[in-house]
Amino acid sequence: MGIITTNPINDSTPAGFNSHQPSRQRYYEIARDLVGSGFDFFAGSGMADPRGKKGNEPDIFGVAREKGYQVVRDRTRFDQLQPGSGKVLAILPISFAIDRKAGEFTLAEIVQTGIRFLEGRE
Repeated sequence: MGIITTNPINDSTPAGFNSHQPSRQRYYEIARDLVGSGFDFFAGSGMADPRGKKGNEPDIFGVAREKGYQVVRDRTRFDQLQPGSGKVLAILPISFAIDRKAGEFTLAEIVQTGIRFLEGRE
């Protein structure tokens, strides 16, 4: 399973699929739930509070790697994703078409890669 969003990946809307926190503003805790969810593919435009509100929690990207996720933050690595290559947490520059700058991803590109990446999984 996978989740793709133009919002930060630990924003309240995508979190509704993989987290159960008492507040939508508990971004760090939502991110911990995300990497503990067992989903295979996450892609979003950012990550709020990756070190917690006080900045002293373990970096969520390191936690994700410990849980078996590839952390992808650039086009080269994203374009190289292949089916069966583990789990992915992709934090990518995604803008609405009207605001998009050269080199930023389109939502269509991310969805196509996500589908290809998830092919054959149950």
